[in-house]
Amino acid sequence: MTNEEKRIGRPIKEAEPGKRVSLGLKVTAAIKSKLDKAAREVGRTQSQEAEVRLERSFDEEATFGGPDVKRT
Repeated sequence: MTNEEKRIGRPIKEAEPGKRVSLGLKVTAAIKSKLDKAAREVGRTQSQEAEVRLERSFDEEATFGGPDVKRT
């Protein structure tokens, strides 16, 4: 997409440091079930569990060579 092309949808807002923001995403029913089960087991909300798991994935990526590491 070039700078001249108009983006469809809501404009992307910059996140303010220290503030929590909403993230909308779609997942399969299987992933949602796994996330719900994991969240219940540790006493987190679905959002908290998803955030923890995303953060871990970024930590692992950084530990093992960054985003250019081929995933298997």
